[in-house]
Amino acid sequence: MTDDKTNIYLYFGYRKYLSDICEYKKQNEKGFSFREFARRSGVKSPNFLERLVAGTRNLKHSTIPKVSGALDHTPEEAKYFENLVYFDQAGTTDEKAKFYKELNKLRAPY
Repeated sequence: MTDDKTNIYLYFGYRKYLSDICEYKKQNEKGFSFREFARRSGVKSPNFLERLVAGTRNLKHSTIPKVSGALDHTPEEAKYFENLVYFDQAGTTDEKAKFYKELNKLRAPY
């Protein structure tokens, strides 16, 4: 059974999801840390994830699959995560509406 903190489909904010999933992993996976996450993501900055969660850094299009891969997302979860990032970082209400609609379509079976 999936814990609420690991169920990506319950989220509409990728920063909150990252914060919750990393806290969960720190408690349940030996050796998990922000530094380890950065290594798994192929990112050189050891405080990369902390900056994402704090909102002082955004995800780039090219980095989204790396972060998703480091979180062991299924292809469906990866697509949801990608849209979650785009929704959060959208610059206009039209863009937000577009990604919100896509998120709802992707989470419909869950």
